[in-house]
Amino acid sequence: MKIEISSQGDVATEKLKTMLQRQIDFALGRFEQRVRDIRVRLSDLNGPKGGIDKHCKITVTLRDGETVISEVKDTEFEPVIHRAVDRAARRMKRHLSLTQSRARAAAADRKNETGVGE
Repeated sequence: MKIEISSQGDVATEKLKTMLQRQIDFALGRFEQRVRDIRVRLSDLNGPKGGIDKHCKITVTLRDGETVISEVKDTEFEPVIHRAVDRAARRMKRHLSLTQSRARAAAADRKNETGVGE
């Protein structure tokens, strides 16, 4: 699972990168066989002024070409990263569940059309 972390300016400290890597491995590691790469973009929109301006965008590209995107804004980077990774994991789970449901429905339709298995 290839993980690319980029940031605007120098907001992505080694501590944040390490924390981000660990959380991604923990939350998305179970999907590793289906993930091509993960891109994370950290930015501080207003610089040192403060406010709800810390932004984390996670883009997960799957092996089938689909993408799952998670974006979160808050006042501090640690909660932003935690929430964005958690949201990405929930969206991955939902996406894969829908994909499996569609595959089962398509198989059932083929079975009904061909009469195989009756």
